[in-house]
Amino acid sequence: MSTKTPAPWADRLTDEFTAADEWATRLVQPLNTVQLNWRPRWGAWSIGQCLEHLAVSSEVYLPPIVASLAGRPRLAREVVWLAQHLDVNRIRFVNPFVWVIRFTVGTGLEILSQHERRHLQQAERVRGAMGFP
Repeated sequence: MSTKTPAPWADRLTDEFTAADEWATRLVQPLNTVQLNWRPRWGAWSIGQCLEHLAVSSEVYLPPIVASLAGRPRLAREVVWLAQHLDVNRIRFVNPFVWVIRFTVGTGLEILSQHERRHLQQAERVRGAMGFP
């Protein structure tokens, strides 16, 4: 095991992924099924759909990153831990949604973090929408 001090970006991303997990838990813990599935208007996503989208996205996005690192971490923060010991700005992976695009691992982790934030904010807006049960 390395005694290397974590890189500042690794600490930041780990904190962001941890905060997103905690945010999602706080967001849904008090909700019932009706609230979780309520949509503010036709075509808008419910809180449950926002969180399902994040789960599916991570299940699709993390494996190519993990494969590029030749490791077996299961969670984004474990990927960050492994990645900090490698040059994440030189290691690339194929974007699983747009196969002709390749990102560096560092960029992929940043995209995941921002994607989580975006959809958690979306879920918060649903919870605060007029008519929320």
